[in-house]
Amino acid sequence: MTDERYVTFGRWDEAHQSNLRRLSALEEFAREMSGAETAHESIKARITDLEEANKAVRTGEQGRRDRLWIIVIGLMTGIVCPLAVTTIITWLHLKSLH
Repeated sequence: MTDERYVTFGRWDEAHQSNLRRLSALEEFAREMSGAETAHESIKARITDLEEANKAVRTGEQGRRDRLWIIVIGLMTGIVCPLAVTTIITWLHLKSLH
């Protein structure tokens, strides 16, 4: 006859070993997850760096386009438009003389 209030060493040891195996598996899983977390953080940092680099490139391209546009507008208003207006006025003046 066994007393249900007490656990034999064999049964306790079996449960204890089972708990240790589960704990070891959980610790291994936690180590793997820690490595995955570290890899995830490094990838996230790399993506952030690449996004910033892309933004810098786009900003540079936009600046070049803006400068080119300013140069074109400057040439048009400073040289081409006055020459065209002068040419048209001269042509009309010469045409009216004949």
